[in-house]
Amino acid sequence: MKVSILLVSYNNARFIKKVVDSILIQSFTDFELLVLDNGSTDDSLELLNRYSDKRIKIYSESKNLGPEGCWNYLFKKSKGKYIRISCSDDLMHASCIEKQVSILDNSSDIDFVFTNIQIIDGNYKKLQEIESKLEEIYPTAFGKNYERILWLN
Repeated sequence: MKVSILLVSYNNARFIKKVVDSILIQSFTDFELLVLDNGSTDDSLELLNRYSDKRIKIYSESKNLGPEGCWNYLFKKSKGKYIRISCSDDLMHASCIEKQVSILDNSSDIDFVFTNIQIIDGNYKKLQEIESKLEEIYPTAFGKNYERILWLN
């Protein structure tokens, strides 16, 4: 297994199908998708359970573990050489994982990669493309490290 994609969902029934579909159509296919439903009270878990793709492993917690608890839970279950953290309202371009794996495989001095982002609204309409100026998007009150963490997600 080359890549473990960790996906946490909490009450995201509105977006979860498009998010999972954007992962399943990746040009790079040597991955597992580990999904944790974090105590959702909407139809998120029901929608997730409709998938039959063998690469998907779905877990459910009745008690909300919080963000760090969720990532740690999934990280312990992951088997991939590389870990990709994804949020349940983030869509991926079809070649995203392929490009990231290529960079990691061919650059021994690089430990992690992340992508540019496009901000879309609830109807998937592109609002803004962001390439490198995080300080303009996130308040600097949180500091540079916090901004970098948000960027990775």
